[in-house]
Amino acid sequence: SFKLVSYNILSSNLKSSTANRDNPLVTYLEGCEADIICLQEFPFSALKSKSGKELLADYPYRSYEVSGLSELKSHYLCCLSKYPILSVEKVDLSSTGNGCARYRILHENDTIVVYNCHLQSNNLNAENKTAYEDLLAEPKREKIKAEGTRELVRKLRESAAKRAVQAGIVLAEVQRETSPYVI
Repeated sequence: SFKLVSYNILSSNLKSSTANRDNPLVTYLEGCEADIICLQEFPFSALKSKSGKELLADYPYRSYEVSGLSELKSHYLCCLSKYPILSVEKVDLSSTGNGCARYRILHENDTIVVYNCHLQSNNLNAENKTAYEDLLAEPKREKIKAEGTRELVRKLRESAAKRAVQAGIVLAEVQRETSPYVI
């Protein structure tokens, strides 16, 4: 058996730790004692930070793939493994900021297939999040008709539709998989 952790680190949570304080994300991931870690929105610059180097020390096998079609190449899908990564393939989601990578990893005498996906987010701004929290706290009819709530519902609907298409693409890939060990 093995332990796998998947985490969207939101691009900025691996900043260098200071002498007085450890990075909470690195502390969390180290505490998980995972054999394989899949990260989404991994900033490549984190590899040079003290926290990033601490995390990488225990994982000799690594892969970094640009998430989606982004020209900025700032968001990566990252796989850190204690087991050899035999191959990495991108799964095309036809999206600018989202992506999926398929890793074939040798574990004992078996090849396991791991999908690391970053699907469409809700793209909520601070005002949308406040409207959402207000609606949950007090779901009255007049709040549902409010302008901020209509924008929130529109964003949630559009994002869910995009995620559904992306999830369908990943599902089709998984269904074509011949390995008996797919995660």
